[in-house]
Amino acid sequence: MNIVSNFEVRLQETEIVENLRREGRGPATASNRLKALIHESLAMAKKEARPTAAYQWVDLVKVDGASFISGISGATRIRSHVLQRVLRYCDQAVVFVTTLGLDMDRLICKAASIGIYYGFVMDFVASRLAEQSAESFQRGFEKTLPSHRSMTLRYSPGYCDWPLDQQEDLFHILKDNHIGVRLNQHCLMQPEKSISGIIGVGPKDLIENTKNACRACRRNDCNHRRNI
Repeated sequence: MNIVSNFEVRLQETEIVENLRREGRGPATASNRLKALIHESLAMAKKEARPTAAYQWVDLVKVDGASFISGISGATRIRSHVLQRVLRYCDQAVVFVTTLGLDMDRLICKAASIGIYYGFVMDFVASRLAEQSAESFQRGFEKTLPSHRSMTLRYSPGYCDWPLDQQEDLFHILKDNHIGVRLNQHCLMQPEKSISGIIGVGPKDLIENTKNACRACRRNDCNHRRNI
């Protein structure tokens, strides 16, 4: 198991305002009160966040054109049509989990005890910080690959058509992650602001056109669409 910690996470207040608007959870124009609350919440969240990641390399085995993760009871099929297309040309993958730590969960609970609005903003800020943490981890990891190799975008159980319960297969690999992330009986992670998933790795010239599942998706209004 490989551990990465203290990596830089960049998040600006303007990004939070834009994400609130795009997801329909905030006004078209942020009020001064909302801007002040975002400013305060982001400062507190950055102070409490402990971005840490654990990851493990796995081989992807092809059986009748489908990708299987090697090492889980022999080999386990990835139960997602979308992800199967993404991983079509990948021969390896990185199974990972990133977290902001338990202190972030405590901060959100404290904010919620002050008021619903305060708790909502803090939770949203922490969620964006968790997303940026995962992005930062992937950017740093990609720099270590040789020039002829590249990686797909990251994908997590529960997104697209990938069943949430396949978290159990990922955590079979990540069970000794040493960063304190555990899976509960509902396949949800604790601490709450944690992200797990898989990143395919393969020949750069082959996976360039398949690495982003959003390119083939017709849901142009999806809040999670990645135009990369």
